[in-house]
Formats: sequence, structure tokens, C-alpha cells
Amino acid sequence: MLARLEGTGRTIYAVGFSPDGRYLSWGQTAVYTSPNRQGPLEHRFDLTQLTHLPGGIADASPVQALERLGTLSLVLEQGGPYKHNARLHVQDGARRLSTIERGQSDGYRHSAYTLTPDGQGVLSGGLNGVLRLYALDSTLRVTLVGHTGEIKAVAVSADGRWALSGANDQTLCLWALPPVLPARPSELKPTLTLFPAQDGEWVAWTPEGPFVASAHGIRLIGASMNQGLDQRATYVSGEQLRERFYRPELIQARLHGEPRTPPQTTVRLHTEP
Repeated sequence: MLARLEGTGRTIYAVGFSPDGRYLSWGQTAVYTSPNRQGPLEHRFDLTQLTHLPGGIADASPVQALERLGTLSLVLEQGGPYKHNARLHVQDGARRLSTIERGQSDGYRHSAYTLTPDGQGVLSGGLNGVLRLYALDSTLRVTLVGHTGEIKAVAVSADGRWALSGANDQTLCLWALPPVLPARPSELKPTLTLFPAQDGEWVAWTPEGPFVASAHGIRLIGASMNQGLDQRATYVSGEQLRERFYRPELIQARLHGEPRTPPQTTVRLHTEP
């Protein structure tokens, strides 16, 4: 062997919120017991201070995926040509309200899923990295697009404002959910994407480009600047992006108040291997 190429991240197997919504939490160790319990919560991120802290949420019960809420419950069933967990039944006591089925065009199986805290929706992730928010009658209401790998874990905050997902693309996505399910299908992008490296460094960014990072986390990110269809894209390092796109105050505003207008330059951010 001449060399070994190894990334700095790991698959996200578990996600959750603190009951007050201040912290999001995740785990990167696989200990599978069920589709919604694939590992322990090992780290947490303070959404108020924008800091990464060791340890999961130990002082209170974390808010994780809900398979039961009152008389409502979600029940998996294998199906389809590959016998995946393709069917998710929505039950109200012994009465079946609907069945949500995934196939080859929408992720093959329900790899992680939860009821929303208000009991009005079902959030499900699939092998294709796309999450879908359904009404209880199985009608698709919102498609959540931001991951590039299989969804491993999902959770919705106790107040129903935020969803959190983790995937084998080694990122977490934080989503601002609509207060009411829209009447027509819509698409949603993540409010914030977080990449935690194994050494404790991290970087988080918005779809428009602004980002925030730990002390040395800026080395984890770069951008491809589109030069046109017939030209090779130009790579720009995180340090080169710092002056214009390092915007913790904008991210704070997105999370806790009215979002400010981001820079208008379009970039495609990606994490470094």
C-alpha cells in the first residue's frame, strides 16, 4: 500500500435535541437496536453560543424520534422487490389511518422516521438522502433536500419548530419546519448544515454560503466557483472565503431572529476530505 486516504468525519447514527431546544446532539458510534435507535448521543452543539461541547444530553431526557404519541403510532413493514422497510403504517389505536410507501424513485425504504410533536405529520428519511414530511393521511407536503447520503437519524424539537437529521454523508442538517403543513407540496433546504470532524473541529454553513467554524475548522471547508459550462471551476479555500463569508452574526440571526440579507455571490461549499 502506497498511501491511505481517510476522511475527517464519520457517519451520523443518532440525533436529538435538548428539551429546551438550545442544544442539538449527535452520535457517530453504530450500536443498532432499531431504525430509530442506531447509536448513543455522544456530542452536543450549543445553538446559542455556536460551540461544540463533548458529551451528549445527560442532564435531561433528549428529544429524539417519536414512534408513539398519544394514541398515534408508526409501524414498519417490509415490502417491495428488495424487502426493505418500505411501508410505514400510521395507526390511531387499532385503526390504520394510512400507509406511506417508499420505492425505487424515492429512497427505497424508511431508514429513519418520526411523528411531529403536534401529531399532525410524519417525517421520514430514505436511502437517497431526501427527507419527506407527510400528513397523517400519507399526503406528501414537504420535501427536505440537503443530504447526499442515506438518512440514519431524525428528530423534531419539542416545540415543533426544528427538525434535525443525520446521514452517512457525515453531516447534520437543521431544518426550520413550517408552523402548519402547507396545502401544496413544497421543497425545503436546511437552515444550517454542520460537519463535525473527529478531532473536535467543526464547520457549519447556510445554503447561501455564509459559514461559521471552530478555531481550526475553517480548514474543513472550501468552495467551487462556477466559471461557466465550458470552463473548469475554480477552487477557493476557507481562508480565502473568511473575509466575505465568515458570518456568525448572520447565522445567529437565522437561528434566533429575522435573517439578514446574505452576500449575493453564489458558491458551492464542500468539506475537505
